[in-house]
Amino acid sequence: MFPLGIFGGLAAGVVGGLITTAVILDLIAWWPVWLGVLGLAILLRRSAARSVRTGGVTALLLALAAAAFLAGHLAGWTVMPSAGGRLVGPVPDGVEAASLTAVIHGRVDVGSGSDFLYQVLPIRWGGPYGLPRAFEEVPNVETINVDLALVDEPGLNSFAGWDILLSDQPIWSLDLAGVLAADLSGLDILSLVVGGSGKVKLGDSDFVRMIEVSGVFQIEFPRGVAVTVVGEASVPDDWLSTEDGWASPSGGDAWVVTVLPGSSVTVVTP
Repeated sequence: MFPLGIFGGLAAGVVGGLITTAVILDLIAWWPVWLGVLGLAILLRRSAARSVRTGGVTALLLALAAAAFLAGHLAGWTVMPSAGGRLVGPVPDGVEAASLTAVIHGRVDVGSGSDFLYQVLPIRWGGPYGLPRAFEEVPNVETINVDLALVDEPGLNSFAGWDILLSDQPIWSLDLAGVLAADLSGLDILSLVVGGSGKVKLGDSDFVRMIEVSGVFQIEFPRGVAVTVVGEASVPDDWLSTEDGWASPSGGDAWVVTVLPGSSVTVVTP
């Protein structure tokens, strides 16, 4: 018999929310592979070499095909129908200042290195979030404001959240919320608002940059950068207590972090 345990595991992963429902589209698209394995299994069973145990060979072939399928699905191989979706913004030529809002309850990964002003790809695990719609406002040729909005009904193409890549050309104002994993050290950040939980990594700065934090976060700064924290936070041992918070030993206000009441913030300087 054609073993179904692996596909039962995929179905359980979809039902349990671990695997995206988009896997169904990819499973259907791979029908030639499954048909080929089934055909090979039938040929082996009809082989004259009865001394060969064909069941184990068939199961092995199916397991290898299923493992390749799952790896390709999660990696977003181009042969997968679910890999076709991504949101791409304009080229950043001439854009000096940009803002971006991305607020969901799911995962939000943010990094730099995009050739476009922004790119959004799905985080390919189970969840209710489709690729967002982007609403762009262009006050002038040097400024663009982007609001990433949820799609009401993503259908089978629903994922765990958004993987956002930003251009390092403009200076950014960011409003991010969700389960964040944000490496912003390669970006020029003017202001940052974060909510939810997660980790945020920032770079150095020669000018005052404002951060507002609501939720449970670890915020990483380079050692020696000037940081002032307004509010309650856990900070390195050598930081100085101030009237309304903490200050790094280097002094100055390159980064000003405002921690909203009820939040739990840990500042690290590895």
